Amino acid sequence: MPVPGQTGYGASKAALHLLFDGLHSELMDTNVHVTLVFPGAVGTDIDAYHVLVGNDAKMMDVLTRIAPERAARMVWKQMRSLLAKAE
Repeated sequence: MPVPGQTGYGASKAALHLLFDGLHSELMDTNVHVTLVFPGAVGTDIDAYHVLVGNDAKMMDVLTRIAPERAARMVWKQMRSLLAKAE
C-alpha cells in the first residue's frame, strides 16, 4: 500500500523487487542464485493497481503469483534465443 510520506521507500522496494526478478531470470542457467528477502511486519502488495491488457498478460499475472519460478523459467526459455542474438 502506498503510505503518505513513504513514497520513496515504496518505490525503492518495488524497484528492488523487479531488479531481483530480472537478475533471477538472467542468471537462471548459471550457478549464481538470487534471493530477495522480505522481512516480517513490512509485507506489502506492490502488485496493486495493474491494468492487464490481453489474455497473455492476464495469464502471466496469475502464473507469476502462484508459481513465480515457473513463470520466470517460461519467459527465460522464450527470451534466451533473442538475448543470444543481441550479444
